[in-house]
Amino acid sequence: MQASCDGVGDDGGVEYEVVAEAYRDLELASGRLMLIDRLATLLAETPQELLPTVCYLCQGLVAPEFAGVDLGLAEKMALRAVATATSVEPDAVVAAVRETGDLGQAAERLLAATAGDRKPSLQVAAVVDTLHEIARTEGSGSQGRKLELLAGLLTRATPLEARYLLRLVTGNLRLGIGTPTILDALAQVYAGSRKDRPVLERAYNICCDLGLVAATLATGGLTAVKELRVRAGNPVRVMLAQRLSEADEILARLGGQCMAEYKYDGMRLQAHRTVDGQIELFTRRQERVSTQFPDVVELLQTGLGPREAILEGEVVAYDAAAGELRPFQEVMFRRRKHGIAEAARDVPVGLFCFELLYADGEDLTQLPYLDRRARLAEALTLSDRLRSRYQPRRLWMRPSSRPWQTDPRAWSVSRSARTRSIRRGLAAGCGSSSSGTTAPSLLTQSILSSSERTPAGADGRARTGQFCSPPTTQTRSSTRRLADAVPGSPTRN
Repeated sequence: MQASCDGVGDDGGVEYEVVAEAYRDLELASGRLMLIDRLATLLAETPQELLPTVCYLCQGLVAPEFAGVDLGLAEKMALRAVATATSVEPDAVVAAVRETGDLGQAAERLLAATAGDRKPSLQVAAVVDTLHEIARTEGSGSQGRKLELLAGLLTRATPLEARYLLRLVTGNLRLGIGTPTILDALAQVYAGSRKDRPVLERAYNICCDLGLVAATLATGGLTAVKELRVRAGNPVRVMLAQRLSEADEILARLGGQCMAEYKYDGMRLQAHRTVDGQIELFTRRQERVSTQFPDVVELLQTGLGPREAILEGEVVAYDAAAGELRPFQEVMFRRRKHGIAEAARDVPVGLFCFELLYADGEDLTQLPYLDRRARLAEALTLSDRLRSRYQPRRLWMRPSSRPWQTDPRAWSVSRSARTRSIRRGLAAGCGSSSSGTTAPSLLTQSILSSSERTPAGADGRARTGQFCSPPTTQTRSSTRRLADAVPGSPTRN
């Protein structure tokens, strides 16, 4: 599959048809290497000033995910835009969608019948600018304006462009590629080899902005990419847990020592205080939720010491009168667009902090876990609703006479005794008994070194468990889970 260079103009602009042709080829590709090579061809043809934009488009986005650009276009509105652009009745568009099973293909077929000989005229920059304008449009008459803008793009689009433009705006691009494949293609084009992808992956993990990584690589090479650091305002990709079935598997994976704690039944947040003093809250999927939790923003404004910082914590609902934490479902009641003040009154929450990643210009992700815990304690002024975890318990097992390196399962205690030891350590570290109504999940943390540990195994950031639960805490599952984050294997909690 060969890409055409004709779509790159003398002024450095790129026709959207070039991107659409690449989408088509990627959709037809049957292997990962073919996907990488086709992407590499597209990226090599793209002028450097448009490289970030094209990278976002390949992700199915028009900006970094954490930017929260919401086009606000449901499929019904997109269907009406197709009807307007093709001068057919909406019922005819609905019938075409039912026949093809895809709005993009339906629009392509309808445009082929009415404007099949249309020459490409849409520019990538113009398409993205229009989509940003659609996202900014709100208030009275906004739906009509959004419809007008999208229909305007479709009346200028070729049939192939219309297929992928509609898939983009409805969130159904379906190219069969992910960010790792795009990083492979970037490494192949600008670093000369895919073996350098880990450098790009680490940079992406700590800034969550593929366009920034691509622009830095294109202008400064791998050296510049290696110099990228954690920055307030750009979420750090969350390191999540991988399940293991037995306590000895955890200890074997972690070299014989770990930190074990109870996990709170709440919603994980990453809080950023930027240089202008603003507090931004992100979920682990990089959704902005600051407006939904104004009480948490207020807690951090008064209780967080550094002028610029990134910390992580668990937002947990609680019953102040009973002194008990409440179930996860009550936290989710706070995820809303309207009635926020009433929800904050009816479902108060607290923030239990467990990780400090950045403070006043210093990237802390390369520090050992216990050092980061100490820095977190220094950064917080605790209150009833802003708290840090209780000190977790360091656990280790004494190997038998056989060397640990030779036989990692050669323990001098039985498996059940090892599990009991972890439970006792949890109770001692949390200052509470493991009896009662708590059904704990165990999350473990290596404390041996500051070895690099990230979602891609590269930024030195170790995944911590959440907090010690009081005996009355309800957990999300009644089963025990023994887990730790394993480099290179991002999974969900």
